[in-house]
Amino acid sequence: MTDRKKIQVDVYVRLDASETGREVSFRIPDDIPQHELLDKGYAIDGNSALTGVSAYGTGEDFVSLADALREQQQSLRTWLDEKGYTVVFK
Repeated sequence: MTDRKKIQVDVYVRLDASETGREVSFRIPDDIPQHELLDKGYAIDGNSALTGVSAYGTGEDFVSLADALREQQQSLRTWLDEKGYTVVFK
């Protein structure tokens, strides 16, 4: 990472079409190759990247929507921070 000022990436969390999960999306920074986004599990929609988040597992392995969303947000924030970006969730 260079010494440049970190550029802010706004990340949006919205209710998905099923109303049981969430969609997380952000505008793709110019210096992030599309293949990296695909490898990270994001779909590409024009100049935006998005992924779906929902509860998963059963019984003792059940992960709530809130926990699944937090895991995804933390992973995204860490990755973009390593790339030199500041993440703001909206």
